Amino acid sequence: MPAAAPAGNDADGMLHITLSQAYHIGWSSTDCRLTRGAQGNLVATCPNSVQSKPADLVFFDPVSDLGMRVSLRAAIGLGGAALALALLSLIPRRRTVASPAA
Repeated sequence: MPAAAPAGNDADGMLHITLSQAYHIGWSSTDCRLTRGAQGNLVATCPNSVQSKPADLVFFDPVSDLGMRVSLRAAIGLGGAALALALLSLIPRRRTVASPAA
């Protein structure tokens, strides 16, 4: 995520970083306090000590996680069904032969 120009204030000992990332409640950080900016951006307010290392920001959305798990299971099921149909098409079909006319 590219950051806009960080605005640090030495008086309060905090570094305020406005990111060009939309705010969502799924964002979390152990290093910084995350809030919604004036234009809906993600704003990280970190202690100045964080400048010496990267700030750790994590996103987790339980609905997206559930959607991913459902999609993976559906893909596995669809693949299994396609394989079963392909194998069934390999079974030779028995054709009834008309009996000769008497």
